Amino acid sequence: MLIRSEKGNNYFLSKKIPQILLLHPLLTYLIELNYKKDGSLKNWIRNFKSGFIKLNGKRVKLSKEELKYYYEYFLFLKTNSYFNNNRKIRLGEVINYNSNNIKFYLANTEQICFEVTDDCNLKCKYCGYGELYNGYDERRGKKISIKAAKKIIDYLITLKKEYLGHIKTNKKILISFYGGEPLLNFSFIKKIVDYIKQIRTPNFEFLFSMTTNGTLLHKYTDFLFDNDFLLLISLDGDKRNNEYRVFVNGRPTYNIILKNIFELKRKYPEYFERSVNFISVIHNKNSIYHVLKYFKDKFKKHPITIGLSNVGVRPDKKEEFEKLKNRFLMDLNIKEIEKNLQKMELSDFPRLKRVEDFIKVYSGFVFNKIGSLLYRRENINYIATGTCNPFEKKVFVTVNGKILPCEKISQKFFLGRVDKENIILNFQNIADKYNEFYKKMSVLCDNCYNSELCHQCILFLNLEDDRIKCSNFLNYNNFKKKISYIISLLENTPNYYKQILNNLEKEGKI
Repeated sequence: MLIRSEKGNNYFLSKKIPQILLLHPLLTYLIELNYKKDGSLKNWIRNFKSGFIKLNGKRVKLSKEELKYYYEYFLFLKTNSYFNNNRKIRLGEVINYNSNNIKFYLANTEQICFEVTDDCNLKCKYCGYGELYNGYDERRGKKISIKAAKKIIDYLITLKKEYLGHIKTNKKILISFYGGEPLLNFSFIKKIVDYIKQIRTPNFEFLFSMTTNGTLLHKYTDFLFDNDFLLLISLDGDKRNNEYRVFVNGRPTYNIILKNIFELKRKYPEYFERSVNFISVIHNKNSIYHVLKYFKDKFKKHPITIGLSNVGVRPDKKEEFEKLKNRFLMDLNIKEIEKNLQKMELSDFPRLKRVEDFIKVYSGFVFNKIGSLLYRRENINYIATGTCNPFEKKVFVTVNGKILPCEKISQKFFLGRVDKENIILNFQNIADKYNEFYKKMSVLCDNCYNSELCHQCILFLNLEDDRIKCSNFLNYNNFKKKISYIISLLENTPNYYKQILNNLEKEGKI
């Protein structure tokens, strides 16, 4: 498809290869004539005489030798299917799980995450378990069973040993603690850490991590340091930015959290530098620019930034939810991005996933592994949706013993259960459930032009409805607009394009 940027440059995006190519104006004209399929191209070539012609609204002098060169270039691209945009991704053909797949993903999981408690000492306005949302179990101040947690740990370690010859060895496994506020059930955390340390597994290394609101840090800094916890502290920026994060009684939390952070940094400076970071929710009382500047100035840190979750918003709270959102995260606003890039160092600017995904798929420069160089790019299957294989990245266990593939999705999508006595995981049922999900999604995905760039987890969608709606679905014209937007952004901020390539290179994807 032909794409025109904000600056008037023409590109051709091939869905077949896939790749994007900057076009000479004459090549653009030849492609446009070819689209007419009425003999216009051959007639124009046959009747062409050297001289001035109009291209892109400008008079351009053109010789027969130049025409011959670009016409041969055009024929080369056409012969190699460059203009074939009929590349369809059929979910039913690409994805078909079986019980062995699910068991293997579980054996190869990278993280076991426990919902330590559903209790919390804060009442954040936008909390995913708060008044704006549904889709989670009722919060009753419950604590997770230590016996159930040990049972799932033992089960997964046994499974990993069973698959030892087929999965990555000398691998780090993250044991994570999540809430509510996990430090309200510190005794559980300590018991699990002690239990893990007693396990002898020469092929695996266990690490510990925790997400916390930071209000109770002062009580447990020694323990966190002694066990080298990877610590993620929730903080939305300065005092005003943090106004939605309040105690249950409505009191502000900022000063208390800041005091605890500085005490941790003073007491264990190297640990703070190495293992502590922050996560900030971007909303209508802060901005990416102010949040990044705050953490750089205050702590020399680059926080994780996320938007408000769109999953499970209550129908009667949608208007209130919309008011809380920060529009910058919702749109690729070129002028806004350019304005913020002028204010901050390039290396500090947030990574825009939609732009990075475009470069990964269509630049022709990004390869996830060395073996990818051996395959023609048009033969690589891009699985539509950004849904993870079940359990491949993590296993999440709730206080009620539900087993899920992620803590971010609705708990109605649980795939098994664990209690003091039993673990219930039916691998074939899980495979059938996912296959059914994808079969239902295929109505949308098979006709979506955004399929190669999709990052939509299907478990965030209304899968129970007869007609599924997906905000990432794009028809031909809207997809062209999206690509034009991204290309214009990269043209206007070439240094940002270079920074993205540097980021991908550091991750080993180039």
